[in-house]
Amino acid sequence: MKWFKLILDVTIFILIAILLFVYTYKENEEILPDTKYPIAVTDWNKKYSKNEIYKRINQFAKNENVAIYKSTSNYTNKNVDKDIYVFNKSKATTITPFNAKYNIHYLSDDELLKKISRELFCKRQKF
Repeated sequence: MKWFKLILDVTIFILIAILLFVYTYKENEEILPDTKYPIAVTDWNKKYSKNEIYKRINQFAKNENVAIYKSTSNYTNKNVDKDIYVFNKSKATTITPFNAKYNIHYLSDDELLKKISRELFCKRQKF
């Protein structure tokens, strides 16, 4: 009976560990590693242009002395490609994904203006 309980405990522990690993692995597809604060742009009333919004985000990043990352994920052939634009590039750090198969592309200013409603991430403890 002792062996049965021990085997059952080990099996449950392994299953929980596998589920946590899969959850962490899948969550990493959506976020950037080491980011502390997600900033979600959920609505745009078209009062300001995309260019003006990005200028304000860039100015905020410079005033607060932080790097803010705009990230979009593209899923092609079961691979994840991340397109990243960095506001306040002087404070940017290297992005190292959990999965080495991810392709990270850094966007130029022209490519940035294509889409507005995406995730932004900040890598700083406090404001």
